[in-house]
Amino acid sequence: MATTARPVPRVALTVEEAAQSLGISRATAYRRIADGRLRSVKVHGVRRVPVEALGEFLAKGVEAA
Repeated sequence: MATTARPVPRVALTVEEAAQSLGISRATAYRRIADGRLRSVKVHGVRRVPVEALGEFLAKGVEAA
């Protein structure tokens, strides 16, 4: 019986993917990273946004509004 490989869930997005998911521009995403409002990490020198950071960002935005 053959087994099918399950897709590995993504735990981090590129800044551009995160920006698209949030409906903001890439430049705005980088500004929010720089000002600490959008959490990110560097993986082998490449900036990534953890998937859970999107929800954190939106929750902070709701609190600030």
